[in-house]
Amino acid sequence: MSEAWTIGRLVRWAADDFRGRGIESPRLEAELLLAHALDTDRMRIIVEADRELTEGGLARYRDLIKRRRKGEPVA
Repeated sequence: MSEAWTIGRLVRWAADDFRGRGIESPRLEAELLLAHALDTDRMRIIVEADRELTEGGLARYRDLIKRRRKGEPVA
């Protein structure tokens, strides 16, 4: 069984991915995109780092990651 995708694990993964792609503020952007995907605020993303994501939340975040990788601004 693979490790569950928690908020904290997913933010770390996305930030590492963004850093490798030369994105200037990788962690901030990873947190902002996940907050948007989960329809919450960035503070909740930080506070609830151990919360597991639902398949729906994970799918929405995956779509946002793909768009950011193509150069679409976070805003």
